Order: sequence, then structure tokens, then C-alpha cells
Amino acid sequence: MEDVSKHFSWKVGRGYQIFFWEDSWVDGGVPLKEPFPELYQISSQTFHVVEDMGHFSDYGWEWNFSWRRNLFDSEMGVASTFLDIIAAISRGYQEKELARSSMGSSNCS
Repeated sequence: MEDVSKHFSWKVGRGYQIFFWEDSWVDGGVPLKEPFPELYQISSQTFHVVEDMGHFSDYGWEWNFSWRRNLFDSEMGVASTFLDIIAAISRGYQEKELARSSMGSSNCS
């Protein structure tokens, strides 16, 4: 059975109802903890909503991640991939509203 949530455009809004790591709000329709389990395990921000994971500055949205420990050299590659994905999401944020579309074949809202 097909997951219809992959065909919708998700609007995060101000991010106070969407869990950053645990909810399916980014491309691919899976929670961030699934493709990045190593980072999820060392995050000090599990079960935090998107709104609590950063702030708006004069330059737009800025993420603020907190880790339980420093990253190991072996984790740098996955951290770089994670940051690339998150940076792309940041560029989509406008006027204190967080928005991201899933990559479905439909443009439903």
C-alpha cells in the first residue's frame, strides 16, 4: 500500500507542533532519526519541536544543534550530509514561517 503522505506538501508553520527528529516533515517522508540514527542518539534535543531547534536572526533562520558529546571523526561524513539537508531547508524559511515540501508526484496542500 502506497504512503499517501509522500504526495502532500507539508507546511511546518512556526514549528511548534512538529518534532524535529521524530516526525516525518522533510523530503522522503521519514523522520530524521531514521537516516541519521548516530546523530539522533547523541542529540541533546530529542523530542524537541522544530521551533526550539533554532531561531530567526537578521540573516534568516539559524539552526542551533546541541550534542551530548563531540562528534567522532567517523561521524563527520554523516554530519556533513545532515547539515547539507538542513541548510537546504533553512533556505526555504521565510518571514518567521517554516515551510518545506515533500518530494511527491502531487502538489497537494
